[in-house]
This record gives sequence, structure tokens and C-alpha cells, in this order.
Amino acid sequence: MPPPQTTVCVVDDDASVLKSIRRLFLSTNLAIRSFEDPAAFLDYAKGNPVDLAILDIRMPGPISGLDLQRRLQKLHPSAPDPIITANWNTNKSSDRWVLPLGGGVRKMVKIGSQPVNFNLRAYYNVIAPDDAPNWSMVFTMQFLFPKS
Repeated sequence: MPPPQTTVCVVDDDASVLKSIRRLFLSTNLAIRSFEDPAAFLDYAKGNPVDLAILDIRMPGPISGLDLQRRLQKLHPSAPDPIITANWNTNKSSDRWVLPLGGGVRKMVKIGSQPVNFNLRAYYNVIAPDDAPNWSMVFTMQFLFPKS
């Protein structure tokens, strides 16, 4: 039995952007799901795996990309959530967009009675401006103070 495919969900209100991103991933072995409507994506995410989400930050309507990202984290807390920005109207290669591909691990532990969340992520920049790094790594340690 083949291993399950990694599911990448793309949410953008611009159909041409969705088409471009789908084409970008054609040569990969990833399952690409695209959505023009944030609510339709949330319905999908409630019952399906989302290994990576590429979200438009500025979408019309009541749900922005950042709102969508927060809701997705509640549904799938272990899904990576990189922020990708783009300037689609530039002609200069130094202003091109960045497409990081990677992932990470999270582990919540208790040190004494204090809950602590550790997060380690690494990303390879598949597409980046000429002067951008090839990869990046992030380590986060969060002290959690839950309400009793």
C-alpha cells in the first residue's frame, strides 16, 4: 500500500493565483486542494488532513487569511503555519516572492508544574529573491499559563 500523500491546501479569492500555485506543485507528489472560499476550506479542514496551508492574507468578506490561519491551528494544532508573502506585480528579481517548503515538530512538556511548548521548524526556500537565504530554521519555547 503506498504511503498517504501530503495534502497542501491553497486558499485564495483570485482564481489565477490558485491556478499558478497548482501549476507550481504539478511536478511534486503532493495532493493539492484549492479553495476560493475560506468557509468551504474550513468545512473541508474539519474532516480532512491539512499538512500545509497556503493562505491569501487579504481576502474579501468576514474571514481574512490570518483569521483562517488561527481557525486552522485550532482544528489542526500540529500543522505547520508558515507565512508566505508575495509582490505579484514586481519585475525585479530582488522583490520576488518566497516559497518556503518544510515542516517541524512540536512537543508540550511540563517542567515541574509549568507547561512549556517547544517548537522546531526548518524550511527550504524553493523560490526566493536572489539575495535571500536558501533555508531558515525557527526554534520557539513558550511558557503556557492555562486558566485553572
